[in-house]
Amino acid sequence: MLADQNLREFLKSVSASSATPGGGSAAALCGALSASLSAMVCNLTIGKDKYKDVREEMERVLAYSSRLVERLTELIDEDAEAYNSVIAALRLPKETDEEKEKRIKAMQSAFRRAIAVPHEVMELALEAMRMAHTVARKGNEGAVSDSGSGAMMAYAALHAASMNIKMNLKEIEDTEFREEVEEKLKAMEEEVDLLRVDVMAEVESKF
Repeated sequence: MLADQNLREFLKSVSASSATPGGGSAAALCGALSASLSAMVCNLTIGKDKYKDVREEMERVLAYSSRLVERLTELIDEDAEAYNSVIAALRLPKETDEEKEKRIKAMQSAFRRAIAVPHEVMELALEAMRMAHTVARKGNEGAVSDSGSGAMMAYAALHAASMNIKMNLKEIEDTEFREEVEEKLKAMEEEVDLLRVDVMAEVESKF
């Protein structure tokens, strides 16, 4: 599993000539890094007298960040698996009409899966950005640059996942499905963009 590789092994896998792991897996990793950085800020905040009024909130964020890291780590492998299923569908025989029909159905199913995985990455990256926003405002000011780094990781994760979706979405025949997904992408992109501006303003005000 990709998630079980050490850092050097994973980077070597990404840089190899194979199509996976690629941008989708990298997006999931960025999201996990974002949530981990927010967890770090929480741990540096909890127990400090100066931040006793936000202790409970930081503990909630910390608990949630752990779940985000776990799921986003799983999605590193799931993204690669989803893309591999697309390749497998594309390689199906297409000599007879029956084979062609079977191949088309398999391709549509595989592309939907290749959209669903990065879509979940986007949703979780947005949650990670919201956490970064919280810890930047209320967490340990000595770690505010880590809050900002977490926000930028979430921003990168969401937009990277979005690009992967858009590449696969053009292969979907269902127009209604495509439009529905496009609307969701736009809404998430707009929210993460606004949050990034807010977080960076908060971070820079504390330098």
